[in-house]
Amino acid sequence: MVTVLTDVRRARHIAASVPDPELPMLTLADLCVPRGVEVGEDGTAVVSLTPTYPGCPAMAEMRAEVAARLTASGYAHVQLRTVLDPPWTTDWITPSGRRTLAEHGIAPPGPAPRPGPVPLTLSPTRPAVPCPRCGSADTEETSGFGATSCKALWRCRTCREPLRVRQGDLMEDLLPPGTSAPTPVRRRRPAFHHLRVAAVQRLCEDAVAVGFDIPDNLAEEFAFTPGQSLTLRREVDGRDERRSYSICSPVGARPRIGEREVPGGLFPSWLVHDVRPGDTLEVMAPTGAFTPDLTAPGHHILIAAGSGITPMLSIAESVLAADDRSRVTLFYGNRRTGSVMFADELADLKDLHPARFQLAHVLSREPREAEVLSGRLDADRLSALIGGLVDVTTADHWWLCGPHGMVRDAQRVLVGLGVPDTLAAQVAASLQACRVASSAVACTGVGRSLTRTTSFMTMNVHTRTSGLDEFANIHNLKV
Repeated sequence: MVTVLTDVRRARHIAASVPDPELPMLTLADLCVPRGVEVGEDGTAVVSLTPTYPGCPAMAEMRAEVAARLTASGYAHVQLRTVLDPPWTTDWITPSGRRTLAEHGIAPPGPAPRPGPVPLTLSPTRPAVPCPRCGSADTEETSGFGATSCKALWRCRTCREPLRVRQGDLMEDLLPPGTSAPTPVRRRRPAFHHLRVAAVQRLCEDAVAVGFDIPDNLAEEFAFTPGQSLTLRREVDGRDERRSYSICSPVGARPRIGEREVPGGLFPSWLVHDVRPGDTLEVMAPTGAFTPDLTAPGHHILIAAGSGITPMLSIAESVLAADDRSRVTLFYGNRRTGSVMFADELADLKDLHPARFQLAHVLSREPREAEVLSGRLDADRLSALIGGLVDVTTADHWWLCGPHGMVRDAQRVLVGLGVPDTLAAQVAASLQACRVASSAVACTGVGRSLTRTTSFMTMNVHTRTSGLDEFANIHNLKV
């Protein structure tokens, strides 16, 4: 009986951790889509799911992902059931899910109408949809339907930011008298500022880091936490173009971003080839929740590829500087030695914290001494590296940033190892500097509080002596 109960809890956790295909920053647990999980004596996992509305096209992908994760975790047989009664309502979205929606610029839906007669109006109504970024009520609908029928597209006239609205929020004008949507949290109105470029540093053959000078009157507004990003704006052929870039500086340093050249990229070519020290760029204050808690010591495992290193460098430097008890393990995938961004800075960080910073470079198009370090950072290679370097039971935080394929593989590996990604701090897909194999960069963080025991680091990682010759060479692998 204990085994069955344990299997039920594990299966429930796996099903609940699946991200929503349309709102990937939310899990199915945030939406309360899983309605029940059972595990039979023969090991068959039976999962009941309630769609957000009948005929929801995302339901097929949810079912497929739940089945795939349960199968990968050892459940030989998986049955999926659809439950329509009681019907799903936006009231089921958890408080943490609503906060996550607001953090990503999506207005959380108001309360659903209570049972009873609903007044019918045939004239157009204008629902009150406050901007989740600045709190302004001066918003307008730009399209009744977004990518799917359950979302509409709106724009804030005050801060000019676009926002997506779940259709449940558009029912507010039809709510019974005396009810209203929750009052949004008032936030500082986002605005662009003209910042002087302090430095442009060549990182490798096709990438640069751009640093900014922050005037004293903007110091507080541009104070950032590791993992946050800056949004740049420029006008191109009369169009207002914006791109977000993760900050790669440690806390307390001058903010800077990293960019890699992309053929045909509007911002990459400009930043890599045209921007010079002394230029003035339009930059918005830092935003984002892909951030660690620097007040709590812990072991942070970072998995990155390509330009996904930018937030990871900020997290690693800040975490190691904040507390002598914290440790960082970084798995970093690239194609070749010459394409590694921040190679020297990572080596310097390893020299500065030799006992607390583990670094493993994985190259897909250049042979390494150790076979495990040669090839793509895929599920098999991640399983081998994590199995040799990390004691999963005592790891405190997991951070992933890179191509969607790598992040998806890493998430499945971690689920299979029992990492509770229902505690994910954020899943944020963002079009950042690097595209690897035509895939956008995605970031996700997972954290939990555990009592850490003795170190399980069983690989020796050599530090550098000069240049790129000091890539971390892994020896004496013990699983």
